[in-house]
Amino acid sequence: MNLFLGLLLTLFLSACAPKGPGRSVSAVSESAHGRQVARRVASAPVPEAVSDTVEAGVPREVALVHQAIATADAALLSRHVHYPLRMPYPLKDITDQRAMRRDFHLLFDSPFIRTVSQSPLSAWKEMGWRGWMFDSGSLWADEGGLISVNRLSAEGEKALYEAVRRDLSLLHPSLQGGDWTPYTCLITRGEGLVYRVDAHYADGDDEFRLCVYPKGSAANALPVKVLKGKLDVEGTLRTRLFEFTDGEETITFSDDSNEDKPALTLTKGDKQTRKSFRFCYWQDVMR
Repeated sequence: MNLFLGLLLTLFLSACAPKGPGRSVSAVSESAHGRQVARRVASAPVPEAVSDTVEAGVPREVALVHQAIATADAALLSRHVHYPLRMPYPLKDITDQRAMRRDFHLLFDSPFIRTVSQSPLSAWKEMGWRGWMFDSGSLWADEGGLISVNRLSAEGEKALYEAVRRDLSLLHPSLQGGDWTPYTCLITRGEGLVYRVDAHYADGDDEFRLCVYPKGSAANALPVKVLKGKLDVEGTLRTRLFEFTDGEETITFSDDSNEDKPALTLTKGDKQTRKSFRFCYWQDVMR
């Protein structure tokens, strides 16, 4: 399981470079998970106090993120996050304060909380337009709060493993072998075509598979199309572009979930067609 999760997390982390400002948050009640973690690390050193002017030159919001994680305060952290906060697929993204309070334990465990609590604010490094980085990219934040968390706790790794195993078990038997693992899913607006992307991880030669399902298909149904493809990273913004083909048709789209109006392009001969879509969870849209 550890090797599998390592490969899966490596690809996920490469997709999580900060994209800039996130979305608004909403107030909700605190869950028990954050309180339980807080009790486990109650003996950890108290982090530096946050003042309006931080001596280390770190923005106040970044310092508050540091303080919240260092004290395992899920309620405090939930108020200083750019939502949605991406999670490795097929775990659900953290979309609001309630979800952060609920899922805090999937991201942060005692060893990492202790690392943060024992680190000075100067451990955060400014990385230009990307924001501020902690622990070689485990955390990213900016003047608006937490941007991304590129790690999981032991509980989070277990939850990811179980989610992947269940997702694969629902596929048609002919698609379950070959060490494929779920990567993402999207559904076209209007006609409701479902495009499922699976990844096969190999050293330096990752491969991707696109399965296309009509609206209303059963999870264990055979897809109407299966295309193989690749994921390219382009430009200084590291734009991630998928390209799939079966020899007759080529399908391309961006892996950027922050796009306002994402669309995929279908090319067949001289004809090109664009279809708008939204990202989704495969189990949520299949029967």
